Amino acid sequence: MASGKPKKRPTQLGGFKTERKALQLVRGLYAAGAVLVTAVDLYSNAKGESFCDRLVVELPKDLKRRAAIRQVCQQLRSADGGAVSPKFDLGERRLCLLLV
Repeated sequence: MASGKPKKRPTQLGGFKTERKALQLVRGLYAAGAVLVTAVDLYSNAKGESFCDRLVVELPKDLKRRAAIRQVCQQLRSADGGAVSPKFDLGERRLCLLLV
């Protein structure tokens, strides 16, 4: 018997066609050394589907890990045209990854 509750759909991350591809990005950021990856600015359409086009990545202090995280972001930018802010490592605690 059906419970009557509507099935909750996962939030679509950027232009990723599948949840698996989106998870690969997030896991790649953590594997590279990200301290925390947070989806921000979630929004919904008229159908109630949720979307997110922006991630905030908390960076470690270690320079090699910071560079590895930026490399993951660069691969995404090259493939999908996303953007990273700031463009260069300025010693910031967080960076913003815009997904398209």
